[in-house]
Amino acid sequence: MPRFAVSSSLLVVGLLLAGCNGSAPPAAAAKKQADVGPALPAAKGSHDDHDHAGHDHASHGSAPAEAMPADEGGAHDHHHPETLAELVGELDKLVAVVKEGMEANVREKADAPVHELGHFLGDVEGLAKEAKLPADVETAVIAASEALFTAFDKIDIAIHGADDLAKVWGDEAGAIEAGMKTLKDAVAK
Repeated sequence: MPRFAVSSSLLVVGLLLAGCNGSAPPAAAAKKQADVGPALPAAKGSHDDHDHAGHDHASHGSAPAEAMPADEGGAHDHHHPETLAELVGELDKLVAVVKEGMEANVREKADAPVHELGHFLGDVEGLAKEAKLPADVETAVIAASEALFTAFDKIDIAIHGADDLAKVWGDEAGAIEAGMKTLKDAVAK
C-alpha cells in the first residue's frame, strides 16, 4: 500500500479518534478556538494541534472555500468530487484562493481552502485508479498528490505560525505548480 494511502487512512482514523465532531479537543491539543486547520496529517515537527471545536468534518458542504468562516458551526456535508477531472478542477480553484491569501499574507483567507485541499488530496489516489489511467500516468498522479500534500502541510504550518506567508508560498509555489500540472495533464488526455 503506498505511503500516501496509509497516511490518508491514519488521518481519517485520527480525526475520528480526536473527536472532530464538535466536542472540545484534549487540553494538550487545544490551541485556540478560532484555529481550525486543514485535514493534513502532521509532518515530523509540524503541528496537528488545531482546535476542531465548533465544526464537524461531516459538515463542510459545497460552498466555495473562501465563503467558509473560520468557525464553521452548523451541519453541512463535505462535497467529494466523483471523477478525477472534477477533483482537479476543485483543487485548481482552491489553490488559486490559497495563493491569493498567502501572497497577501492573510491567514484567514488561506486557512479554510488549505483544509479543503487536504480532504480533496486524500481522494486523488482512489479517483486515479477509477479513471483507469495508464500505469505510468497513475503513478505520476499519485506522486504529484503526495508532493502537493507535503507542500500544503508546510503552508498549513505557516498559516498557524508566525511565518511570512508570501515567503512560504514562494518557497512552495514551484512544487505546487508542478503537481497541479501533472494532475491537469492527466485529466486532459
